[in-house]
Amino acid sequence: MKLKRYRMKVFAALAAAATIAIAGTGTASAASSTDDEVDASAILYWIFENKTTGECLATYKSGAIRSVGCYGAGDAAQWHWIKSSWNDDYRLLKNKWTGKCLIGTEPITSGNCEDWTSRHWRNIPWSDRYYLRNAEKNQFLRDNYFGANELDLADWSSDSNIVWSMNQAVVVTP
Repeated sequence: MKLKRYRMKVFAALAAAATIAIAGTGTASAASSTDDEVDASAILYWIFENKTTGECLATYKSGAIRSVGCYGAGDAAQWHWIKSSWNDDYRLLKNKWTGKCLIGTEPITSGNCEDWTSRHWRNIPWSDRYYLRNAEKNQFLRDNYFGANELDLADWSSDSNIVWSMNQAVVVTP
């Protein structure tokens, strides 16, 4: 019986992700909050890979955020969207390993998941790529590979380092 429920949860999560990918009108973040799942206890984790550098958004226990090689990054490179209690257009992005949320500071860091504007991100889909916009600065997450793999914020431009792919890593059901 548990196996059947697990299969149903996985199928529902995959169906939701496929629907979003095919429709193209909603963001993947809309389907990744625990509040939006078929089973509210299921959590979808995502890996964000920069389309230019090929490196992934990851964190350290200290709260430092870096771009690192995706292979072997594990839980440090897995993130899930948390619904904001007051900002419907933006969400918090929480790391699986540290439990900390991405913060739009210079350089980008992570910290507690209080519902502040600096921690609000919007996932903007465009074809097969995504742009992550910070609510406070109204700028985009950029892999600044010239700065010791630090990430920062940049204005919308032809800068290809603000383009990310978003891949489902794992569905966790408690």
